[in-house]
Amino acid sequence: FDPSGNRFTAPVAGVYLLQVTIASVYGMGTTDGGRLSLYLYKNGSLYEDLGRLTCASGVDFAQLFSEHFMSGTLIEKAAADDYYEVFGYQTTGSTITFNYTSGYGSFSGVLLG
Repeated sequence: FDPSGNRFTAPVAGVYLLQVTIASVYGMGTTDGGRLSLYLYKNGSLYEDLGRLTCASGVDFAQLFSEHFMSGTLIEKAAADDYYEVFGYQTTGSTITFNYTSGYGSFSGVLLG
């Protein structure tokens, strides 16, 4: 993983275990419905929807939950120099912050063979 570019690049061709966790999604408040999604992009294009939280209209998530967690795991055959990025997406009508700081989020790739 390259923190300066916010992406994982496969150094060699092979099968990789990719794991993503986003914790402490906060600041949601009352929603207008919609959803939160955790997307994995491969080489700049949407590749996989790793997690989704559907929000009911009029629900105040701040009173129901203090934190929200989203995670996904994928075993992927990659070519050398394929790169992967993670994005959070939301359509709730509320302002949301994804906390990527240490201890709240991770993104890793491990060569399996």
